[in-house]
Amino acid sequence: MQETSPENVKIAEGIPTEKAGNGTATEVQQQSTIPDSQVSYYDWQANYSTILNKSPIETKPYIPNRFRSGFMYVVLENELNLRNKRRIVSLSSDDLLYASVTGKCVFIQIDWKNDFTNTLKVHESNHTWETTFSELIDTRPVALRHLFARSEVWAEGHYEPLSG
Repeated sequence: MQETSPENVKIAEGIPTEKAGNGTATEVQQQSTIPDSQVSYYDWQANYSTILNKSPIETKPYIPNRFRSGFMYVVLENELNLRNKRRIVSLSSDDLLYASVTGKCVFIQIDWKNDFTNTLKVHESNHTWETTFSELIDTRPVALRHLFARSEVWAEGHYEPLSG
């Protein structure tokens, strides 16, 4: 069996080498004796620095459909001039605000691409704490339902007033 070496790999790929010359019968015979897996390994090893220098692929956050369709911004009539803040409601009768709105309001779809990184403020009885959309996505559905049933949730970001 033919020995597998970087020299043989060059021959298998059709790269002229000092030993192989330029297209002799020995070169063709050596090409058939090198397994593809070893050729791939040597290709990878030769391009190792190139592989490491590639920029990472930017991934989009995974947002489940039940989350996308279950939450919206709501702007109450007296908050139309509010800048850089939006209320978030769960579209459920369990939601503290959604279940009790009696006046006029505007529902706005959440722009997941642009707003996903915005800070969320949760106002519970006597304290306020911060969270993110990614933390809410990772929350169990029952805990999320209880959160919106007893708290007001606001998003802070670049939001223009709806009336001016």
